[in-house]
Amino acid sequence: MDAGHSIRDDGLSRAYKTKLRIAQALNELCQATPFARLPIDMIAAQAGVSRSSFYHHFADKNAVVLWLTEQFYANGIDQTGRTLTWFEGHLNTTRGMQRYKTLFLSAAENNEFSAGMPFFARHRVATLKETITQWKHLELTDRLNFQIEALPHAEMVMSNKYESGELNVTLKQFCDLMVSLVPHDLYEALKDPVRRETLRGDFFL
Repeated sequence: MDAGHSIRDDGLSRAYKTKLRIAQALNELCQATPFARLPIDMIAAQAGVSRSSFYHHFADKNAVVLWLTEQFYANGIDQTGRTLTWFEGHLNTTRGMQRYKTLFLSAAENNEFSAGMPFFARHRVATLKETITQWKHLELTDRLNFQIEALPHAEMVMSNKYESGELNVTLKQFCDLMVSLVPHDLYEALKDPVRRETLRGDFFL
Protein backbone atom coordinates (compact mmCIF):
# COMPACT_ATOMS: atom_id res chain seq x y z
CA MET A 1 0.00 0.00 0.00
CA ASP A 2 1.10 3.56 -0.69
CA ALA A 3 0.96 4.31 3.03
CA GLY A 4 3.00 7.49 2.78
CA HIS A 5 0.46 9.13 0.50
CA SER A 6 -2.83 7.52 1.42
CA ILE A 7 -6.12 8.64 -0.02
CA ARG A 8 -7.12 10.19 3.28
CA ASP A 9 -4.08 12.43 3.66
CA ASP A 10 -5.12 16.08 3.82
CA GLY A 11 -1.85 17.27 2.32
CA LEU A 12 -1.43 15.36 -0.92
CA SER A 13 2.05 15.33 -2.42
CA ARG A 14 2.72 16.43 -5.98
CA ALA A 15 3.42 12.82 -6.95
CA TYR A 16 0.13 11.68 -5.47
CA LYS A 17 -1.79 14.41 -7.29
CA THR A 18 -0.13 13.38 -10.55
CA LYS A 19 -1.21 9.78 -9.98
CA LEU A 20 -4.76 10.98 -9.37
CA ARG A 21 -4.76 12.99 -12.60
CA ILE A 22 -3.59 9.98 -14.55
CA ALA A 23 -6.24 7.77 -12.97
CA GLN A 24 -8.97 10.33 -13.64
CA ALA A 25 -7.82 10.74 -17.23
CA LEU A 26 -7.89 6.99 -17.77
CA ASN A 27 -11.41 6.82 -16.35
CA GLU A 28 -12.56 9.61 -18.69
CA LEU A 29 -10.99 8.00 -21.75
CA CYS A 30 -12.63 4.64 -21.02
CA GLN A 31 -16.02 6.26 -21.57
CA ALA A 32 -15.33 6.27 -25.31
CA THR A 33 -12.45 3.83 -25.82
CA PRO A 34 -11.97 0.34 -24.35
CA PHE A 35 -9.19 0.09 -21.76
CA ALA A 36 -7.26 -2.46 -23.84
CA ARG A 37 -7.06 -0.07 -26.81
CA LEU A 38 -5.83 3.01 -24.95
CA PRO A 39 -2.18 3.91 -25.68
CA ILE A 40 -0.03 5.48 -22.99
CA ASP A 41 0.49 8.62 -25.09
CA MET A 42 -3.26 9.28 -25.12
CA ILE A 43 -3.57 8.73 -21.37
CA ALA A 44 -0.65 11.03 -20.66
CA ALA A 45 -2.03 13.75 -22.92
CA GLN A 46 -5.45 13.54 -21.27
CA ALA A 47 -3.81 13.85 -17.85
CA GLY A 48 -1.62 16.75 -18.94
CA VAL A 49 1.62 14.94 -18.19
CA SER A 50 4.50 13.74 -20.34
CA ARG A 51 4.96 10.13 -21.38
CA SER A 52 8.08 9.94 -19.22
CA SER A 53 6.12 11.30 -16.25
CA PHE A 54 3.52 8.57 -16.70
CA TYR A 55 6.21 5.89 -16.62
CA HIS A 56 7.86 7.54 -13.63
CA HIS A 57 4.69 6.84 -11.64
CA PHE A 58 3.34 3.68 -13.25
CA ALA A 59 4.85 0.70 -15.07
CA ASP A 60 1.82 0.49 -17.38
CA LYS A 61 -1.90 1.29 -17.45
CA ASN A 62 -2.73 -1.89 -15.51
CA ALA A 63 -0.65 -0.48 -12.66
CA VAL A 64 -2.93 2.57 -12.55
CA VAL A 65 -5.98 0.43 -11.86
CA LEU A 66 -4.11 -1.69 -9.32
CA TRP A 67 -2.94 1.44 -7.52
CA LEU A 68 -6.46 2.85 -7.39
CA THR A 69 -7.78 -0.40 -5.97
CA GLU A 70 -5.04 -0.42 -3.33
CA GLN A 71 -6.07 3.07 -2.24
CA PHE A 72 -9.74 2.15 -1.96
CA TYR A 73 -8.85 -0.95 0.03
CA ALA A 74 -6.46 0.96 2.31
CA ASN A 75 -9.09 3.51 3.27
CA GLY A 76 -12.06 1.16 3.29
CA ILE A 77 -12.20 -2.54 3.91
CA ASP A 78 -8.59 -2.71 5.17
CA GLN A 79 -9.71 -0.51 8.07
CA THR A 80 -12.42 -2.92 9.22
CA GLY A 81 -11.87 -3.63 12.90
CA ARG A 82 -9.15 -0.99 13.02
CA THR A 83 -10.88 2.36 12.53
CA LEU A 84 -14.11 1.39 10.74
CA THR A 85 -16.96 -1.07 11.10
CA TRP A 86 -17.64 -3.77 8.50
CA PHE A 87 -20.35 -1.62 6.91
CA GLU A 88 -18.24 1.54 6.88
CA GLY A 89 -15.29 -0.27 5.36
CA HIS A 90 -17.38 -1.57 2.48
CA LEU A 91 -19.06 1.82 2.07
CA ASN A 92 -15.75 3.64 1.72
CA THR A 93 -14.30 1.12 -0.72
CA THR A 94 -17.42 0.73 -2.85
CA ARG A 95 -18.21 4.42 -2.98
CA GLY A 96 -14.70 5.18 -4.18
CA MET A 97 -14.69 2.46 -6.81
CA GLN A 98 -18.08 3.63 -8.09
CA ARG A 99 -16.49 6.97 -8.99
CA TYR A 100 -14.19 5.05 -11.33
CA LYS A 101 -16.78 2.53 -12.44
CA THR A 102 -16.15 3.08 -16.15
CA LEU A 103 -12.44 2.37 -15.73
CA PHE A 104 -12.90 -0.72 -13.56
CA LEU A 105 -15.50 -2.27 -15.85
CA SER A 106 -13.40 -1.65 -18.95
CA ALA A 107 -10.22 -2.95 -17.30
CA ALA A 108 -12.03 -6.09 -16.15
CA GLU A 109 -12.57 -7.03 -19.80
CA ASN A 110 -8.81 -7.00 -20.38
CA ASN A 111 -7.29 -10.44 -19.80
CA GLU A 112 -3.90 -9.01 -18.88
CA PHE A 113 -5.39 -6.96 -16.06
CA SER A 114 -7.70 -9.72 -14.83
CA ALA A 115 -4.73 -12.04 -14.44
CA GLY A 116 -3.41 -9.83 -11.65
CA MET A 117 -6.61 -9.75 -9.61
CA PRO A 118 -5.75 -12.74 -7.33
CA PHE A 119 -3.32 -10.32 -5.66
CA PHE A 120 -6.23 -8.63 -3.96
CA ALA A 121 -7.56 -11.86 -2.48
CA ARG A 122 -4.12 -12.54 -1.00
CA HIS A 123 -3.89 -8.98 0.27
CA ARG A 124 -7.35 -9.20 1.83
CA VAL A 125 -6.43 -12.41 3.67
CA ALA A 126 -3.15 -10.96 4.94
CA THR A 127 -4.81 -7.75 6.14
CA LEU A 128 -7.60 -9.56 7.99
CA LYS A 129 -5.07 -11.80 9.75
CA GLU A 130 -2.99 -8.76 10.69
CA THR A 131 -6.03 -7.02 12.12
CA ILE A 132 -6.96 -10.09 14.16
CA THR A 133 -3.49 -10.60 15.62
CA GLN A 134 -1.90 -7.14 15.76
CA TRP A 135 -4.87 -4.85 16.29
CA LYS A 136 -7.26 -7.08 18.19
CA HIS A 137 -4.59 -9.29 19.81
CA LEU A 138 -6.75 -12.36 19.31
CA GLU A 139 -5.71 -15.93 18.63
CA LEU A 140 -5.85 -16.85 14.96
CA THR A 141 -7.70 -20.15 15.36
CA ASP A 142 -8.20 -22.74 12.63
CA ARG A 143 -11.83 -21.68 12.43
CA LEU A 144 -10.95 -18.01 11.94
CA ASN A 145 -8.28 -18.95 9.42
CA PHE A 146 -10.82 -20.87 7.37
CA GLN A 147 -13.32 -18.02 7.45
CA ILE A 148 -10.67 -15.47 6.46
CA GLU A 149 -9.48 -17.57 3.53
CA ALA A 150 -13.05 -18.04 2.24
CA LEU A 151 -14.35 -14.48 2.55
CA PRO A 152 -12.39 -12.66 -0.23
CA HIS A 153 -13.66 -15.01 -2.93
CA ALA A 154 -17.29 -14.43 -1.95
CA GLU A 155 -16.67 -10.68 -1.78
CA MET A 156 -15.10 -10.63 -5.23
CA VAL A 157 -18.01 -12.49 -6.81
CA MET A 158 -20.59 -10.15 -5.33
CA SER A 159 -18.55 -7.04 -6.12
CA ASN A 160 -18.32 -8.07 -9.76
CA LYS A 161 -22.08 -8.60 -9.86
CA TYR A 162 -22.68 -5.17 -8.36
CA GLU A 163 -20.23 -3.35 -10.63
CA SER A 164 -21.72 -4.97 -13.72
CA GLY A 165 -25.27 -3.98 -12.71
CA GLU A 166 -26.37 -7.58 -12.23
CA LEU A 167 -27.38 -6.72 -8.65
CA ASN A 168 -30.19 -4.18 -8.71
CA VAL A 169 -29.60 -2.73 -5.24
CA THR A 170 -28.67 0.61 -3.70
CA LEU A 171 -25.20 1.30 -2.34
CA LYS A 172 -26.44 0.84 1.24
CA GLN A 173 -28.18 -2.42 0.33
CA PHE A 174 -25.03 -3.68 -1.33
CA CYS A 175 -22.90 -2.86 1.71
CA ASP A 176 -25.43 -4.60 3.95
CA LEU A 177 -25.23 -7.61 1.64
CA MET A 178 -21.44 -7.65 1.82
CA VAL A 179 -21.56 -7.55 5.62
CA SER A 180 -24.01 -10.47 5.59
CA LEU A 181 -21.38 -12.54 3.75
CA VAL A 182 -18.99 -12.36 6.70
CA PRO A 183 -18.90 -15.61 8.73
CA HIS A 184 -20.08 -15.25 12.33
CA ASP A 185 -16.78 -15.68 14.20
CA LEU A 186 -14.91 -13.30 11.91
CA TYR A 187 -17.71 -10.75 12.07
CA GLU A 188 -17.75 -10.79 15.86
CA ALA A 189 -13.95 -10.51 16.07
CA LEU A 190 -13.82 -7.32 14.00
CA LYS A 191 -17.22 -5.70 14.48
CA ASP A 192 -15.92 -3.05 16.92
CA PRO A 193 -13.08 -0.81 15.65
CA VAL A 194 -10.05 -0.42 17.89
CA ARG A 195 -9.85 3.30 17.14
CA ARG A 196 -12.86 5.13 15.76
CA GLU A 197 -12.63 7.54 12.84
CA THR A 198 -15.33 9.73 11.41
CA LEU A 199 -16.53 8.35 8.10
CA ARG A 200 -15.79 10.90 5.38
CA GLY A 201 -17.90 11.41 2.31
CA ASP A 202 -15.15 13.13 0.31
CA PHE A 203 -12.29 10.74 0.94
CA PHE A 204 -11.22 10.71 -2.68
CA LEU A 205 -10.71 13.67 -4.99
